[in-house]
Amino acid sequence: MIRLAPVGARVEIRRAGFLLVDVLVGTSLLVTAALGMTAVAASTAQLRRLNAERAAALRALDREEAVIESAPFDDLLAVHDGSGFAVLAEDSGAVLLRARAGDADGLPGRVTVAIPDDVGDPSRLLDVTLRVDWTGGFGPQSVTRTLRVSRLGAGS
Repeated sequence: MIRLAPVGARVEIRRAGFLLVDVLVGTSLLVTAALGMTAVAASTAQLRRLNAERAAALRALDREEAVIESAPFDDLLAVHDGSGFAVLAEDSGAVLLRARAGDADGLPGRVTVAIPDDVGDPSRLLDVTLRVDWTGGFGPQSVTRTLRVSRLGAGS
């Protein structure tokens, strides 16, 4: 049955459901949120990788520091100056970090032994710099540690 409204009466039309504009706005909001979450996940993964690379480099510096500290003092300048070292996984021994392009020996780690300027006698004290340079997820990265080794503190 059809009901007619009296002349001059206000007619209200109520519709159930969504308009096409409502659907498009809702979809665009969902897509924007999904893209934002994807960007956050990608950034988090990249930061995790950077932290893993830096942790591997620091572990390599720790290992190399132990080698330097246990080496005979008289061999530090002659044997270790200019030597390189690899950054390896502790469990598998696989190479974790690769040297930067153009590195002479192809190893990311480098040991430099020098006589400090403030000490004239190299038989008493040496500066040892341990450095790891690599190209990581955020471009060129490096970590450095400097040790001052004395004859009394060096291995025999």
